[in-house]
Amino acid sequence: MTKRERVLAAVCHQQPDVIPQQEGFMDEELSAAFARRYHPRTGDWGRDTLAAADWMDNHFIGAGGGGLRATVIERGADTRVQEYENGMRWRIHSSSQSGQWWREYFGYPVRLRDGAPNWDALERMPLPDPGDPARYANVAERVRFAHDHGYAAQGSINGFYSAMWYFVMPVDDLLLAMAAEPAFVQAALERFATFNLRVAEHLLQAGCEFITWVDDLGHNLAPFISPAAYREFIFPWHERIADLCHRYGAYAHMHSHGNINLLLPQMAEAGIDLINPVGPSDGMDVAQLKEQYGDRMTLVGGISKYLADMSRDQLDQHVEQVVRAGTAGPPGGHILMSEGSIPPMDDARVLFYLERLRHWRRRYGAAGGAP
Repeated sequence: MTKRERVLAAVCHQQPDVIPQQEGFMDEELSAAFARRYHPRTGDWGRDTLAAADWMDNHFIGAGGGGLRATVIERGADTRVQEYENGMRWRIHSSSQSGQWWREYFGYPVRLRDGAPNWDALERMPLPDPGDPARYANVAERVRFAHDHGYAAQGSINGFYSAMWYFVMPVDDLLLAMAAEPAFVQAALERFATFNLRVAEHLLQAGCEFITWVDDLGHNLAPFISPAAYREFIFPWHERIADLCHRYGAYAHMHSHGNINLLLPQMAEAGIDLINPVGPSDGMDVAQLKEQYGDRMTLVGGISKYLADMSRDQLDQHVEQVVRAGTAGPPGGHILMSEGSIPPMDDARVLFYLERLRHWRRRYGAAGGAP
């Protein structure tokens, strides 16, 4: 089977010969550092993409996205500031020495004024033209490239709930407005989500078969919002993006950190096909979720974010345990991924981790489940 065939088998709840995988590094600069040492970049997109995917043994290739683009406007020793097309700014901290990585959000284009909606700011918030062909230059070509080389092709958009506090307004303003000014939140969602849907349709027309987005909906104990609030504000947009994907014969793939167990029944109802990263530190249990949703959703993830804290034996046992849990129950329905991407850690540990992923994914895949 090609890598694309394995992915499609997993999503269609059939048993692939090797369990698919999509792994990456926590930060682009960390990824670039490993690339320099193990698969030096040449500047040729196709060659570099294949080299990275082969080195990681990944199964998807990103064909592009039309979401908000960022420009790095400032760099420090362990920080960089990037500005998005609507004026929002992120300060990203990344230290290879301490292993810490985090973001600060500032420059929000919309804020409540003494708890009241700021309609003028919402109307003034700039958004790029989602119909601009330049946003999708080379996407169709990259989709063909992915398929020609046996990879699944995915396109990315911004999220819905997360987009509000990533790009529009502070999270405390968002939650306050959900309770006190729901019409304002609905209007903000309408602006951004409509942009998302138009972007997604262009990516689908270019041939992307998976549309991915980030919607971090929880912390490690519970969702940020109640099931009722999810139903009111976010479910309609999740349903619309899933319906749009399905009209093109494609799949809706959502990322959400956090313990979102309370929201999963509605996410399945909305038609979301894949969900990642199914984080064990967030109380997301692959074995339990496979039993509950394994015939409706594909679980992408299950690997701990604490890889750097494990001994080699612990890491090996953990990977095997997650692969075993994902192959239990209905066939397919599981793709390997870590819940926080690969953190800063030494080369030997990274190489060992990737080797054990290869080993266990092949052993359980070849056996059609438990070896």
